[in-house]
Amino acid sequence: MHPHVLVIDELGYQSYAADAANVLFRVVSIRHLKRRSTIVTTNKPLAALG
Repeated sequence: MHPHVLVIDELGYQSYAADAANVLFRVVSIRHLKRRSTIVTTNKPLAALG
């Protein structure tokens, strides 16, 4: 949670187990609440991410 910018590269490249998806959501949510920058990249359209 402490880096000034967190880069999550190739989101959706592989599927995640439910617990891993929950951890990823929690990290992004906490960073949003603390107003920390997060960059997410993917080659998939948003509709394909679910």
